[in-house]
Amino acid sequence: MTLTHRFTQNPLSLFQNFDRIFDQALQQLDRPSERPVDGVYDYESEDAYVLRLELPGFSKEEVKLSLEDHELKVEADAGEDESAFRSSYSEVFSYPDDIQVDAITAKLENGILELTLPKKEEAKPVVTAIEIQ
Repeated sequence: MTLTHRFTQNPLSLFQNFDRIFDQALQQLDRPSERPVDGVYDYESEDAYVLRLELPGFSKEEVKLSLEDHELKVEADAGEDESAFRSSYSEVFSYPDDIQVDAITAKLENGILELTLPKKEEAKPVVTAIEIQ
């Protein structure tokens, strides 16, 4: 004996599904553009944020990094060598307030650009002994 499940559907439920889909789409439009970007990987350690970007075929001379107003801009220009496998690249990343801007490092190796954004050392509480007279 085979058991089958029959779905009995309210004819109006189709319209409810459309409403739900449109609501979700509109919610996505209201959100800031924090979308996953292909070839970009980031993680946080105890003392730094690390950002890895896939930039195959680019040399370090073709990659430009800049910081302005809590935004890190990564640009790579292929110039006249642009092809189907290598084109210009530009992406902007927001970074948090707890970054030591003057200690950021970048390394481009085997087509992977790795940026290390060290965190500021947290202000340690100062304990002062008070003498009782």
